[in-house]
Amino acid sequence: MTGDKILTAPTQAAVARLRQQGIAFAIISSRPPRGLRMLIDPLEIITPVVGFNGGLVTTPGFSPLTQHLMSSAAARQTVEMIDAHGAQAWIFCGEDWLARDPAGPYVGLEQHTIGYQPIIIEDFGRALDAAAKIVAVSDDFDLLARLERHARAALAERATIARSQPYYVDFTHPLANKGVALSEAREVAGHPGDRDRGHRRWRKRHRDVRAQRPLHRDGQRECGGAARGGFRDGLQ
Repeated sequence: MTGDKILTAPTQAAVARLRQQGIAFAIISSRPPRGLRMLIDPLEIITPVVGFNGGLVTTPGFSPLTQHLMSSAAARQTVEMIDAHGAQAWIFCGEDWLARDPAGPYVGLEQHTIGYQPIIIEDFGRALDAAAKIVAVSDDFDLLARLERHARAALAERATIARSQPYYVDFTHPLANKGVALSEAREVAGHPGDRDRGHRRWRKRHRDVRAQRPLHRDGQRECGGAARGGFRDGLQ
């Protein structure tokens, strides 16, 4: 994609050539699966969609297949560290992107990138019991570097911590990283190493997947409901 987050015609053509050769093509991204919607139809994706670097694997219709959520304790400690360092915290939970400040740094850029707006909420509350990804955001890059160093020492093996951009530090479950995600996507797709047979099996299982409606486990549904309730109560 371009720096403006636009899918190019040469990229579409390259993916089409892979498909013609029987090579399955999947997307693994730090974005939420919902934030990959603009790529799925143009690239004719039929393989698992991997969001949050492996925190959530879904069908192309966004029905969950497998997930790795941060522990409640790690999520709460992460937000406490972000607040203490003076950065902004975003929570990605189920379908929802939760933020406290609609005018905060890089909110507009993230909205442009993933294609939907945050839910503005004062207290993250129960969302921290089902967080797939937490992001520390700041336009002070040195501040984020200090936060990253502190978080790596404080969270140790309880989170994957990655500086995805100079202005973002991403926190996910320890198994939510692109290396593990690739293996899990292959397993979910039933890909046995025979690329043609694996690709056909996935196509057969999910030929109507684009017509599916998203389904979410109870924790994610509660997270979304709690966030939307707060929004309706007047948090702007």
